[in-house]
Amino acid sequence: MEKRGKIAMKPLGDFVVIKPINVSDGGIILSQAEALGRAEVIAVGPGAYEHSSDNWHTAVKSLRPKQKVLYNAEMGLPIDDDMLIINITNILAIV
Repeated sequence: MEKRGKIAMKPLGDFVVIKPINVSDGGIILSQAEALGRAEVIAVGPGAYEHSSDNWHTAVKSLRPKQKVLYNAEMGLPIDDDMLIINITNILAIV
């Protein structure tokens, strides 16, 4: 659970809290305004519930805090001056 000031944040379901990183690489600047962004994972929800033939279970999650990821920068909701909450399906790769 990530603590911001006095508020503790733990995303629900398959949501992830990320902190976008502006990166300059070979003259190309990736920012939130572009289609592809780079970010650090701050907190990860427990995962979505999936139904199998015998019961409901939590889907396996592959993200952990402090990992760097590429994400669809057109998605996500700002939750702080420098953080977004985004569905894990909009995280494209771990870098």
